[in-house]
Amino acid sequence: MKPISENIDKVLRTVFSKHSKAFAEIMINWPKVAGAKFGSSTSPMKISNITEKKVQIKVLYVKVSDSATGLEFTYHQDIILERIAVYFGYRAVDKLRVVL
Repeated sequence: MKPISENIDKVLRTVFSKHSKAFAEIMINWPKVAGAKFGSSTSPMKISNITEKKVQIKVLYVKVSDSATGLEFTYHQDIILERIAVYFGYRAVDKLRVVL
């Protein structure tokens, strides 16, 4: 019998890939993508496609632990968007939205 920790990535990818394969990867690797500073105090919630100025963009909603973290996270959002783009090799997310 295998421990669940060996299969958790596979299970999470299956569950979250029904919504978005990019979201599944972001969810599983969030501590790596967000970095040590935000990996434990924030968590990705969903990716939504919205229309802004007649252009479809992908928005990643991120839950933050408190308002101070939210403010700092907003300040670093360009860096985090760049990390996501580097991780995927393309721009998987266009914008971040902070949720308390």
